[in-house]
Amino acid sequence: MTQPDAPHSSPSSPGTADSKETSSSTSSPGGEVRLKLFARTDVGQIREHNEDNFLVADLSKRTRGLLEGNRAGPIGKHGSLFAVCDGMVVNVEIKNAPQDPGWDPGEAVAALTAAGIEEAGWTDRVIVSSFQVPTLLAVQAADPRLALGALWGFAVDPGRALAEAADAGFRAVHPFVSSVDAELVGRAHVAGLAVNVWTVNAPDDLRAMVERGVDAVITDRIDDALAIAGGKPT
Repeated sequence: MTQPDAPHSSPSSPGTADSKETSSSTSSPGGEVRLKLFARTDVGQIREHNEDNFLVADLSKRTRGLLEGNRAGPIGKHGSLFAVCDGMVVNVEIKNAPQDPGWDPGEAVAALTAAGIEEAGWTDRVIVSSFQVPTLLAVQAADPRLALGALWGFAVDPGRALAEAADAGFRAVHPFVSSVDAELVGRAHVAGLAVNVWTVNAPDDLRAMVERGVDAVITDRIDDALAIAGGKPT
């Protein structure tokens, strides 16, 4: 955030039409930038439950939350982070392969991840994915409520991997885009598994995934993906 010459207010991009997060920042004579953040919900809107989730993290104090201490005060030298996730499922990927730096063969990261999700109150709003099945099984042992998605590499055997994911009680498989065809999607759905494909950026690939009935795509081209999923030309 840059220091403004005068108070400035700007809304963030809300996840739903009936919630808004607004921040205003002012500069003091000494050059200190102070922030005050608040959220409001339009009246007259009815939902089954409240899906609004706002998060403020002070990267200087290493704190996060929505108490007044997080929502108002000076911006430290490391800045602050503001997040709005309304009605969304968040993919939490754990990387813990033997060739990775800091590999943890004891899978302690799995329990830590599950605990962090529980603390944030997001147990029913995330899917935890990993290329490592032992990591997913460790997450499952730590909190069996969490949805799990098996990430597939380039050379995976789809039949064997589908059976493994279904037998383990995972919710989804995450195959690479070049390995996805209509047959694979159909077999996964019969097995009760969602198909979330990575990484789908080319418009032709995005259209193909929609036509094949995948459940989600992991993409760097969100605007194109939303347009194509909505039947709009790109």
